[in-house]
Amino acid sequence: MRKLAAISTACAALLVASIADGQTGITTKLVKSNTAVRVSSKPAGTTSIRVAVMNNLAGTGREPLTIAASQSLYTPPAAKPVVEMRAYGASGPIGGWTPPLKTVSSSEEPPVEEPPVEEHPREGANTMVVGVDSGGWAGSSFNDLASGGIHFVRTSSSHSGLLGEMGKAGVQVASVIFGEGGSIGAIDPTTYANEIVSYFTKYGRQGGVSVELLNEANNPVFWSDAGNTAAYVKLAKAVHEGLARLPGAIRPAELCDWDGGRGPGSTWGPKLKASGALAYCDGVTVHPYGGSSGQDGGALGGREDVEGARAGSALPVYVTEIGWPTAVGQPSTGDSQQWTEAQQAANITRFMAWAKGTGYVPMVTYFNYVDYGTNAYYGIETKGRVHKPSFAALAEAAARFG
Repeated sequence: MRKLAAISTACAALLVASIADGQTGITTKLVKSNTAVRVSSKPAGTTSIRVAVMNNLAGTGREPLTIAASQSLYTPPAAKPVVEMRAYGASGPIGGWTPPLKTVSSSEEPPVEEPPVEEHPREGANTMVVGVDSGGWAGSSFNDLASGGIHFVRTSSSHSGLLGEMGKAGVQVASVIFGEGGSIGAIDPTTYANEIVSYFTKYGRQGGVSVELLNEANNPVFWSDAGNTAAYVKLAKAVHEGLARLPGAIRPAELCDWDGGRGPGSTWGPKLKASGALAYCDGVTVHPYGGSSGQDGGALGGREDVEGARAGSALPVYVTEIGWPTAVGQPSTGDSQQWTEAQQAANITRFMAWAKGTGYVPMVTYFNYVDYGTNAYYGIETKGRVHKPSFAALAEAAARFG
């Protein structure tokens, strides 16, 4: 009987395996640069993904590892460029192994392809760009983001020297800031517009799918003449006319600051509208933090800020900063209370779903990548470069809505 039972058990196991192999499993494809493998679809019930890396297509030196179900991109080590994947659920494998895909190392990769004009984030699109403010980090940072499933960053024109590293890692610029502080009135509109045009002439869409005209233009922390709408409208007009000279395939969306970094009660946006500046803008930006005491939305984020920007401008609303710091026990920051790491992740998940549901938010970039200071622990990574739960939450949102 024991022998018969053992045979029956073995047959059952083979039957389960054959059923699993017959199910629709995970599908994969190479990214455009051929440096990584992207998960293009996975079956319902996937709880983890098994990966096999090999020296060559013959399967020599096969080594297994496991990645999270939320991870959508995997970059193998250079010595083992061939990758296969298989989905696993609570009861075991779902479907079979994917066909092997051979990647190339970043040193061998072909030039990064410019994304087509259709990838311009726009209102009403089926997708929403989800990214993170990269804060000038370099080195392995972009591989870290891309391998974890985060492929868009917000950056500044002062960090243009990092664009090559971004491209090699498979990371794109969601928005690039021109102007981070000083005097708005001291900026010559023609010179400012020419700088932006020269930047996109040189880098094209690799340089960004949108350009932000000044960061938080109504914030006296950054600008000595914060609130100078008269000077701002001149910049917006000059940039609009300059960008019109660019081919459509590389022309970015021109984003004008709506809340000025001052929250839902800011008068900057309405004044900007009255000045006529919005005629030159493709969209408006907001930074809807929850408030130092939760007064602007707390865990939900500043949804009133987003809704007010839409109602006031009638333009697509780009959320280029939002965040929840995790320095529990430390004082609130100027724009946010402190949250546990689990709460931070939950807040991200909740806000991203809400933003996508509005139908008029084509982009959300989270602030920021790595913790800094004593209480500004907004990062999806700690100062020690350890992923918080929010890293996976942001990557999941990117895969779900991107």
